[in-house]
Amino acid sequence: MNTTVSIIEDNRTTRESLVRLLEGIPTFRVLDAYANAEAALQSLPVNPPDVVLVDLHLPKLSGIECVCQLKKKAPGIKVLILTRFSDSENIFQALRAGADGYVLKHKPSDEILKGIIDLVENRPSMSNEVAQRMLDYFHELGKRRAEIQKLSPRERDVLEHLAKGWGDKDIAQDLGISVQTVNDYLKRIYAKLHVHSRTAAVAKYLKS
Repeated sequence: MNTTVSIIEDNRTTRESLVRLLEGIPTFRVLDAYANAEAALQSLPVNPPDVVLVDLHLPKLSGIECVCQLKKKAPGIKVLILTRFSDSENIFQALRAGADGYVLKHKPSDEILKGIIDLVENRPSMSNEVAQRMLDYFHELGKRRAEIQKLSPRERDVLEHLAKGWGDKDIAQDLGISVQTVNDYLKRIYAKLHVHSRTAAVAKYLKS
């Protein structure tokens, strides 16, 4: 039985190359190839393939949003991200949206085919480079969480208020402390998180 595949890729040359690659394999059958997420979301849930290849950076609706909507409309579809972006943030956002695998475009075609087969056979599909990026990401996440855990309950209260956009006076009034005390807490927060500004402190807090 053939494995059915659909493609969502805005670059025509890449899209046609993927179609030729898959049609050259007797066990694969390409159902459709779309240039944007909007067209794919209209048709794919009606006639879902076994696997859909999705580029991350699509015009208008992004690949990540496309994956999220696809998974809601057709939960059984296996989604393989096929992109040139290997940064940990893109990988994490794609997987969180529901992607089942992540393969880089510059990898050999055999790796793309393997990625599809892995998903059909319910195995994780991720190139070594991507897997290492994810390990690095979670190691860094663990370090950030460990730093946040060093904060006292009151320091966390101040940081949470700061993350919500509150000013020093508002924080002081809400917590029943003085503005000077708020500033003292902020200094200790900066030292424990190894940052030098409110923006950096909030960013580290949110990313943890």
